[in-house]
Order: sequence, then C-alpha cells, then structure tokens
Amino acid sequence: MLGRIRLRRGAAFALTAAIGLAAIGGISVATGAIPSGDGTIHACYGKSGGAVRVIDAFVTNCKSGETALTWNQRGPQGAPGQNGQDGQDGAPGPRGPSDIYTTYRQFADSLPDTSDPYDDLFSFGREPVLKLDVPAGSYDIQAKGFANGDAGNVGCVLVAGQNVDGTIATLPNNFTAESLVMQVTHVFDNPGRIELRCTDYGGNGQRHLKWIKLHATKVETIHVLDGTP
Repeated sequence: MLGRIRLRRGAAFALTAAIGLAAIGGISVATGAIPSGDGTIHACYGKSGGAVRVIDAFVTNCKSGETALTWNQRGPQGAPGQNGQDGQDGAPGPRGPSDIYTTYRQFADSLPDTSDPYDDLFSFGREPVLKLDVPAGSYDIQAKGFANGDAGNVGCVLVAGQNVDGTIATLPNNFTAESLVMQVTHVFDNPGRIELRCTDYGGNGQRHLKWIKLHATKVETIHVLDGTP
C-alpha cells in the first residue's frame, strides 16, 4: 500500500515556483558536498549514545550535545615499500653507427735514412710520418700510400699499441711508384695513438712518400679466431 505525501497549498506552490524558476532562468540548486572539495569528511558525534552522522559542513552544523569530527577520505602516505626484483633484460637494441677516424698527407719528403731492423719496431723510422689519436674502443686500422724517387727501398711500419704491421717497397729505378699497404686491429682500453713510421731504408739517393693515408674504423667487437688449418 503506497502512502501519500500531502503538502500544504503554500508549500506546494513554493516548490512548484522554485522548479519553474530553475528551468526558466537556468538556476541550479546546489547539493551537499560529502566529502568536501578538499577531501575532508565532516560528522557529528552524539555525546549521549555515541551516534555518528555525516554532514555537509557548508550547510549543516552540529547540534548541542554533539561533537564535531573531521577526517580525510585519503589517509596519510605510508612508508615506501621494499624495492622489487629486477625485471628481465630487454632485447638488444639496433647496432649504432660506426665511427671513422682518418688523416691524410699528400707528400712526405726527407724520410730518415736508417737501417733499423724490423725487430726494433718502436724506434723504426724514428718520428712518424702520420699519427692519429682515437678514443677508447675497438678498431680496424689501415695505412697505405706510394713510394717513389731514386732507386732503393722504403720501409714502413703501422703501430697501434703492441699490434704492428710492416712492409717494404723496392724502387727498381727512378720512374717507378710502388704501393705500401698495412693493416692491424687493436683494442684501446683508453684513448690512444696510431702511428705510421717510415724510413728511407739505406742506399744512395732520395725517396719520398705520396698520397699516404691513415684510416681507423671503430667497430663493436673484434673476434680473434684460430687460423690453424
């Protein structure tokens, strides 16, 4: 059985008028905010009996015989938890671009005239005709050029740390240019220097180097394999 709510004529008229004005003038009726905008919850605690009722503090106050209570909807931040275990390593990323270091000299005259043996590589040729400073890393290194001049021999040694390669160009006459090609690989744990050391390897006359180039390509890894058949 449904009960009926009866309003006095004046109250019914006032309610109808309020709704009509709200619809016509765009007036909205604010409702209570629980919790309030800052997340605080307001309540009243009955001193006699301990009843608690939640209120909208902007609309209602606690009655006499009640004590006002407030608390936050969000509690205080707790202490940080323990670090979780490391996740699995991701897949390797794409290989980055190689770095190339190079230097060039068109002509080298007045080569030192020595008879340094090849077993004395670190004094061979005395001063380098080309040098190249590189940062730490793994390198494939090449040196090349041409010897010409009077008949005789020109010797060169490419030096990178303890890795060396050497060659001799023999000029049979005054009108011949002979190529010199050397190559080594080396891993520099720290920034280092690569040198090309050459000598006019004994005999009369003058010999020269032309179009000499020192070229170092930085690579990701050098794999040294056993070349035994």
